[in-house]
Amino acid sequence: AAARQDGVPLTVSHERFQRMSALHRFDIAMPLGGEDEIRLTFNKTFSDLYEIDSIQPQPLRPNASDGGLVLTFELPERGNFNAAMWVRPRNFGSASLEIGTPRGSLTLPIFVYP
Repeated sequence: AAARQDGVPLTVSHERFQRMSALHRFDIAMPLGGEDEIRLTFNKTFSDLYEIDSIQPQPLRPNASDGGLVLTFELPERGNFNAAMWVRPRNFGSASLEIGTPRGSLTLPIFVYP
């Protein structure tokens, strides 16, 4: 599934139905808008649900807190920003994930099977 919302310069492609402990990929894309760096935020539900296996490109600064996860990336030399994140669900059930930028966020409903 690809999540988009009017007015939010962010697209996230992901599997809406996932299997616990299996490797899943989130593809994140956004156009550049004059910022000095790219900052992506992930809500606490995301950071509690997933074990992160890999992120490409590697973030300059990862920052975990009680509110979730913030990943800061350097700007690409040209074109849009694109990142891939491989994760493994640690629990099963339904969840409402939020992935955002300073210019807005997307809500991604997912379901993880046992």
